[in-house]
Amino acid sequence: MPIPDGITREHVLKAIDEINREGVPPKHQAQNTFLVVEGKKYPVKYVVLKAAKVAGVDLSIKEFTTLEAKNYLKRLGFNIVREEWKLGIRILSKAGEGFIKRASEEGFNVSMNQLGYFSKKGHTIYYKLKLPPELNISSKLVHFEWLARPEEESAQFMVGLHLEFPREQRKLNRKLADLLLEYVDLDKLGKRVGAPVVREDKIVFTWFTASKMYESPADTEEEIIEWLVTSMLEFYKTFLPALKDALDKIKKHEPSYWVEIASPPTMDYVGKLIWAPKGKRWKIIEEVKEGDVVYHYITSKGPSEYQKKFVGKSKVKGFPKVVKKEEIKERLQSIVSSWDEHYSEFTDTWFSRYNEFYLLELEDFEPFEPPISASEIGFKAPQSYFIRAPSEIIKALDVGKFSESEVIIPPKMPSKIDNLLARKGQLILYGPPGTGKTWLASKYIRHKVPNGIHSLGKDSSLREDIKYYLLVMSTAKYDPSQIKEGLEEVFSGKLLHAFEEIEEGDIAFVYLTHPYKRVTAIARCTGKTEEGAKFKIIKLVNGPTYDEMKREEPISDSLAVRTMLRGTLFPLSHEEAQWIASKIGFDALKPLGVLDEGTKREFKAFEFVTFHPAFSYEDFVEGIKPETYEDPETGKKELLFKVEEGVFKRISRNAYNALLAWAGVEKEWTENTGLPSLSKDEIERIKRKIKNEAEGMPKFYLIIDEINRGDIPKIFGELITLLETDKRLFMDNETVTTLPYSKKRFGVPPNLHIIGTMNTSDRSIALMDVALRRRFGFIEMMPDYTVLKEHIIDNASEEVKPLAGIAVSALKALNKRIKREYDRDHQIGHSYYFRLNDHLNSREEFLKELKIIWFHEILPLLQEYFYDSPEKLERVLKSKNSENSFIRSSEDGIELKSEDEFTDDSFLEALKALIEAERE
Repeated sequence: MPIPDGITREHVLKAIDEINREGVPPKHQAQNTFLVVEGKKYPVKYVVLKAAKVAGVDLSIKEFTTLEAKNYLKRLGFNIVREEWKLGIRILSKAGEGFIKRASEEGFNVSMNQLGYFSKKGHTIYYKLKLPPELNISSKLVHFEWLARPEEESAQFMVGLHLEFPREQRKLNRKLADLLLEYVDLDKLGKRVGAPVVREDKIVFTWFTASKMYESPADTEEEIIEWLVTSMLEFYKTFLPALKDALDKIKKHEPSYWVEIASPPTMDYVGKLIWAPKGKRWKIIEEVKEGDVVYHYITSKGPSEYQKKFVGKSKVKGFPKVVKKEEIKERLQSIVSSWDEHYSEFTDTWFSRYNEFYLLELEDFEPFEPPISASEIGFKAPQSYFIRAPSEIIKALDVGKFSESEVIIPPKMPSKIDNLLARKGQLILYGPPGTGKTWLASKYIRHKVPNGIHSLGKDSSLREDIKYYLLVMSTAKYDPSQIKEGLEEVFSGKLLHAFEEIEEGDIAFVYLTHPYKRVTAIARCTGKTEEGAKFKIIKLVNGPTYDEMKREEPISDSLAVRTMLRGTLFPLSHEEAQWIASKIGFDALKPLGVLDEGTKREFKAFEFVTFHPAFSYEDFVEGIKPETYEDPETGKKELLFKVEEGVFKRISRNAYNALLAWAGVEKEWTENTGLPSLSKDEIERIKRKIKNEAEGMPKFYLIIDEINRGDIPKIFGELITLLETDKRLFMDNETVTTLPYSKKRFGVPPNLHIIGTMNTSDRSIALMDVALRRRFGFIEMMPDYTVLKEHIIDNASEEVKPLAGIAVSALKALNKRIKREYDRDHQIGHSYYFRLNDHLNSREEFLKELKIIWFHEILPLLQEYFYDSPEKLERVLKSKNSENSFIRSSEDGIELKSEDEFTDDSFLEALKALIEAERE
């Protein structure tokens, strides 16, 4: 709030008289902005605070800033000065220049990054060094620095390594710091620099520093500079290789995600390897590391049943290699039997132009069943073979895979959500951090749509007027490389009745023996001869293996499998042939004329998106986006602009199309069209279906995580009105709008529900947009100690059960204090304890995990909550015995004790002290 106008110049002068008599308390000492009266300097904020008391104005030091105090006093005609400590600037500048020169002489590539100031407990000057580029990490996150902190007649000088990461990556700070200690002996480094080297963990950064106090810095300037230069050189030599090793170790365990955009003629080599010419266009492959994840996307030139779909993911085995083209050929030929035919274009181009190739081996291929369509998750494939996976694609492909242990949804919660969604169409789960809001939203959707897919319509099936057979081709007799479409051969065998019954036009699935041992082609009988039956290969396929045929019904009971394929031609029942066709994929069989084609379609039932301050209407609904097009022949690139739909429009289309398919209406809302025109009969049919069979209507869900972090009116725009249940499509007050960019008609279908999550410690529900609040239902989620009792205490072993009881009671006591000192919206949620579920049988492991939760998650969060109110932090964590407390008091104020100061027993005593103090 602004400083009230009731404070006059006379009040300020009286306040100065009081300050002259009483002095300035240490916590109100100025940083660098002063009021000057008769040659004396006074802290501007403290002067205004005292003047307010003289004037009888109720004003807290937290209710105004230094800038507001300065401007207010200037308006009253006072002289305000800002002082910088010029000696500190000079010393640090000279030290930096001296270090850069000396380090360069020793072969280091060093340069200055920044010289500046910040204010906290006095004025501090800093000088940062850029990191060598080979570390490949921003100097904003990790840098070496000098600090100077002036006092009245002395100054503290410090050298150090500063690790700072975004708040959401704070665990990475600690992980990197812990790893550095595996490579650096702080005691030995301290002896070399002549001062102890200490580690200091703050909320979002960690320091390794050595410092010295100098009583008269002006008199010992050269000595200080020399110490700063030599000490930093020791820090640099010691920590630089340690940083490289630690970062390599972290990166090795933190996988990156990639997308292979390929057009394989068969699916045989998907998930086996990544390969491309060694050239500038494919240099990105060099950035891949062991343990990374590769998603496999098939373009429109791949097998028809997989076109424009993600078919699975693999893990990278080892690091990229550069090999000769002969090795690439050999590897591919070992995977794909008809390699020469399929890869002729590479033989003609790549292999004639390049001698060396990148080779990246893959392992642990996991297929997506069913494959995931690019349009469902908003993926636009660029003109590239290999790219980094966009974050939204990673999230879309892996949505719902949360790390919390399995906990049953509270029994009444699904029906509560059902009722509210039926009434409102959308709701928000809100509460303090760690109460399981996103987890519940995901589990609810998995509960409603277990596989995340709605399958609607009739399946395709094989025609019943055709007979089907299994034809075995032995690799001892037939050269696999000669098996191609158009090959025609006469077959005969011991099972005479099969050859007698087969007729022209019948279909045979071709099984290729060792080492392939799978169905690899489809053949049609083209006639009979005296020797047997003539077959022509009409399609190469990637069919089931012999192991699958032995394992799965109904094919496992077939004559072919029961006789272990000892023969040439085996009759198949329609059911057995249908099983083989389903494994091949009905899309691959469409051109062959053997199908009664169905109308079955699959729709992804949910989408996941996270709102943030930069998220916009263009991201959510639709916007004009640039797109680079590269001419495949000339390589020339052009910049195009197109209307691209956002996540809300995409899932609205999916929900609408599923609704029409469910009602038997054969029309579609495509990405490039607006709502389709429906006849009166079609509209009435849909409305009757919704009214009479609402329970069976396919439901779709959009999870909006952190909904309160976005600018709701700007993101939803005019569509906020369309969310109301009575204004949905096919409802009484149906409302349709025209979108501003595409000029297409748009409406919200009645089977689409939105579930938002909101962290109340970030923003109170009372501050939300009124229009949004009116259209959403709300479910509050508070810490649930019953969940912890049922799933942690009750399931713990006898040796762990007492510890579990202490842990839950301590959390309950802590939350009571938070409610008293702050509010109920800033409590600590029960899900912080979920990881304890994995350690219920080991006292040692349980305590280890509990300490991590408290020292690296709960206590830093409290420190953040009460950053400006240390006295409240003290009241929240205080206990009778200071030895059993998480905090200590010092001249500098209140600070948290570090994890290293606690043994397992003293940590438990600190938790017990919290519980006892709250009981009293």
